[in-house]
Amino acid sequence: MKNKIYLTLYNLIFLFIAILLFTLSDFVVHSIRLDWSVPEYYFRNKIIFALIFGVILFFVLVRIKNNVLKAGIFALVICTLLQIRYFLEGYNLSFVVIFWLIHTVILFALAWPLFYLIRKNEEYYKFNLFNMKKLILAVVVLIIVFGVVGYLTVFKQGSEPIVSAPPEAPVSNVVTPLVNSEQGQAAPASEIIVKIKNFTFEPATLNVKKGDTVKWINEDAVPHTVTSDSGNLLNSPTLATGESFTFTFSSPVSENYHCKIHPMMKAKIVAE
Repeated sequence: MKNKIYLTLYNLIFLFIAILLFTLSDFVVHSIRLDWSVPEYYFRNKIIFALIFGVILFFVLVRIKNNVLKAGIFALVICTLLQIRYFLEGYNLSFVVIFWLIHTVILFALAWPLFYLIRKNEEYYKFNLFNMKKLILAVVVLIIVFGVVGYLTVFKQGSEPIVSAPPEAPVSNVVTPLVNSEQGQAAPASEIIVKIKNFTFEPATLNVKKGDTVKWINEDAVPHTVTSDSGNLLNSPTLATGESFTFTFSSPVSENYHCKIHPMMKAKIVAE
């Protein structure tokens, strides 16, 4: 019984390593194109939810002997559940479908050898405590290395302001001082700054006066847009890092808007 428990833990460690490799591979894929970029919490959530679903499937699929079939079911179920979650968060359908396919292929490529190793381990591996200690030590080192690399790349991304010289932009006709946008309330005939930072609009809700000018500045390392949920009132071009979009509200309006590239980024502005 004791050896069976050790063997199960050993196999779960294999699963944990596969999920880490899956997340790291996903980070590389999302780095290929700027419009494929996602916020850092995407990768943290992927590790958490993939581990939860993975452990459940590990025990559900234990009686299936065919490693290819088992890896296929494992990859399809986990990737489908993950992508449904991101679709509900606001990602557009084409983005979800593309990455469902990419994620399924990557996870299947990792799950196949994973289940092969688990099967061989169950058949041939003679477990002892010394090997368990070495394995635990190796996994601890792997987690530390992954954590450091992840912090310096994925998790730290967007935690600090992007400092870069913005390109030349048309000079605004408004010369009144800027208003602190965090207060969410503007003085008459002023220019208000909305920061696009860490995949959010800051502030997410803003009240302005008729005649006020709002300036959106992209401080993220990836492109964004300012796009009305309905209609064309707000319809910015794609804003690279440091670029801005300005709009003057000439009449009262209540407008919900989002980023066309990252639809989960939502905000609202009310002109009175």
